[in-house]
Amino acid sequence: MSPQPSNSTPAAPPTHLIVVCCHGIWLGGPSAGHDESEWLIAPFQAGETPTFVKHIEEGLRAHAEDRDNSVLVFSGAATRPETRLSEAQSYANIAAENAHFGYTRARTPPEQQQQQQQQQQQQQQQQQQQQQQQQQQQQQQQQQQQQQQQQQQQDEPRILLEERALDSFSNVLFSLTLFRARLGAWPAALTVVGHAFKHPRMDAHLAAVGFPPSRTRHVGIDPPGVTRALLFLAEKETEEEMVVVVEKKGNWQEAKEVDALLRGIRDAEREWQADPQGKGSSLAGKRRRRNVWAAWQGVFEREVTDKGGLVTVGEGEDEMLVEGATRPWI
Repeated sequence: MSPQPSNSTPAAPPTHLIVVCCHGIWLGGPSAGHDESEWLIAPFQAGETPTFVKHIEEGLRAHAEDRDNSVLVFSGAATRPETRLSEAQSYANIAAENAHFGYTRARTPPEQQQQQQQQQQQQQQQQQQQQQQQQQQQQQQQQQQQQQQQQQQQDEPRILLEERALDSFSNVLFSLTLFRARLGAWPAALTVVGHAFKHPRMDAHLAAVGFPPSRTRHVGIDPPGVTRALLFLAEKETEEEMVVVVEKKGNWQEAKEVDALLRGIRDAEREWQADPQGKGSSLAGKRRRRNVWAAWQGVFEREVTDKGGLVTVGEGEDEMLVEGATRPWI
């Protein structure tokens, strides 16, 4: 069951959390994120940055479909020694440089803006001529300014940056706790945007966190190489059989790459199944290696004291959810 758009008014607090899982850092440049040379990515991610941009666009699309009741979170820490720029901030920069891919409400037409300016000028003249109406006119101007500010806020997407996550489990957990810290309540619905091949892994993360699958939606877009490999696999009963078929076609390099890719996906799934919160030496070690700028790894941001009923044990990178404890969003 997918989260449904709400009929709530713009004044109602949002209850729908949309998370875009970040995978690289865009350093900036004239292409607005569409030239891979402007990115910091791992060697195995070559050719994948167009997919990352699509993730941004899909996150904005999901937010636009439920604008008044949702918050969009870009999730990803600063993971490269070359820059303190976080993955989350770089994704937000791409969104801004691309005018949020058109997913903003229509702004006031120029003709209407001109009329509003003329009205304001007339009001100013009346203020000079009729001193007795000064207070009333000031109130009207204040109301107009407030309306303009409210309109601007409604036009722009509501975006939060989660800048501590170092893996997919943290993308989910830290985005949930950020939502609680910023809005004072837990989300009722969750949408996760990322790689489609990570859907089983995300299901495992949701089970570990304890967020209901019935209130969660996955939006998955894979890089071309992953899509091709999974299509090969879908035609065969086993990965080994698929690799043999590719090898028989004479494309040894492709067979080797497909084999390594699929084994990596399956190994990661098994690793998370065995260590649901990623506290073992292997998964925790990967996070430490990525945490080049020492981002705080507690369940909540360091300064947060109100945990909203979420029961945890430990501190910092050792903090984890207590298994079996009732989750506050249930």
